[in-house]
Amino acid sequence: MTAQLGLGGIDAAPAEAPRWAGARFSDCRRYRWTLWRCWAGAEPTVLDGVLMSDKSRFVAWNMLNPSLAGGTWTEGDPGDPTIGKVIGFSRAWGFSGAIVANMWPWISTDPVGLRAARDMDALGAAIMQQADDAIREACAGAGRIVLAWGSHAKISSLVEARAAQVRHLIEDLPRRGPVVCLGRSPLVHRQVWSSGDTRDPGGPS
Repeated sequence: MTAQLGLGGIDAAPAEAPRWAGARFSDCRRYRWTLWRCWAGAEPTVLDGVLMSDKSRFVAWNMLNPSLAGGTWTEGDPGDPTIGKVIGFSRAWGFSGAIVANMWPWISTDPVGLRAARDMDALGAAIMQQADDAIREACAGAGRIVLAWGSHAKISSLVEARAAQVRHLIEDLPRRGPVVCLGRSPLVHRQVWSSGDTRDPGGPS
């Protein structure tokens, strides 16, 4: 079972810029594997672009696909309300950082563009394998895991098929925190593996 987190009273806007920021991209910069922000505690340890620190103080966010936000606070973030809300929620819950991975690593400001990749092979097996590895990397040891890829009615079948794969990736992790989703009501326990239960923090899709 997973928990649905209430949003009442939470200010989703980040109060200040994170102290440390980073992201890991493909060499061609068409794909982003992970993005992280940290605002408290010691400086995170990063090796070859991979966050190596103890992630128990981080919230791992699993979202649909990357936007333009990059490896620094000034690179995309001020114009990216979703990442701003990820930071705001994670900070309000008492965590020191957030790490974001995505169902699909393809960078696009329009999720509907994923319809061009209805066949998983369209992005290439190697690309999707790296996306799977990034999800494991982000979630392993995280203090909390948030499923937030949204409903996206126009591509619902595509999202639901991929959601099943992501579920297995997370369930198979040897060590992880609780899996939750965003919700408007107080804390409610229920399964949230269907796409309609995993609202994007940026708002309705």
